[in-house]
Amino acid sequence: MIPNDSSLARFLHNHGFVMAGGNQARNGAIAQVVVGIGLILLACTFGIVGILNHSGIKHAFIGPFIGGAINLGIGVAMLRKFGVTGQDSAQLTPQARSVLRQLIVQLMGGRTPVMMGWNGNPQMQKFYGHQYSVMSSWRTGTSPQIPVALLGLLEQICVQYNRLDALSQAHRNETSELGKLSPRLKLAADEGMAEALHHAAMINQFPEGSAPSRMRVEAIIRSLQETADRSEALSLRQPSITDRLSYRSAVEDVLDELRNTQSAHEELQREVDRSQN
Repeated sequence: MIPNDSSLARFLHNHGFVMAGGNQARNGAIAQVVVGIGLILLACTFGIVGILNHSGIKHAFIGPFIGGAINLGIGVAMLRKFGVTGQDSAQLTPQARSVLRQLIVQLMGGRTPVMMGWNGNPQMQKFYGHQYSVMSSWRTGTSPQIPVALLGLLEQICVQYNRLDALSQAHRNETSELGKLSPRLKLAADEGMAEALHHAAMINQFPEGSAPSRMRVEAIIRSLQETADRSEALSLRQPSITDRLSYRSAVEDVLDELRNTQSAHEELQREVDRSQN
């Protein structure tokens, strides 16, 4: 069982399900956008035809328009989360995706709502056959477990992945130096994790010849750790003049105005005091 407070568990909760699904979530979002646009066009057609023919069909545009707007809104929101294309995300090998799904099952204790719903249903067992028996074994906790030693290695890389992900998320909308590097930090973390998961699958499948794969994972951990250390140091650096000029928050603007106003009042008071003396 993977502890829920571990870095590995946080990675699986925040990114594992999306990575394991490949492009399915992104394709679903694109499908929703297409459906939304299609419904809105259908609603416009109903409205135009109804107006031209002075018929009651013009009122039929309401349902498709509402449905299209909802689908389009959800699809656009999902695309913002997953990206419009998969070009900027690391691709998992079949071995990496397999070990990732195994980790998710182990995190869930061998249970998911879908699997529990299928358990004990003879019609589903007849329909899915062997696939059902695999899912049934997951539910009862008899699926193969990732060794503890390998979990420890994955925990180390997840610590560094989560550090880079936090830095990327915190600075992605900034115009600072780290803000400009934010997309590349995320891509570096994703690629490192994808390669590490592939080697983790090799270690799990071929433990006797795992030395090269283990060395490669350790090298990825060192690289991501150095990247995270240098990125954190850059984020703690005082902002340069260029950074200050390129972006100013409302609080900074108000503070500057208050300071200038207070300084002007103090200078005026000093002038009044000198004139009276």
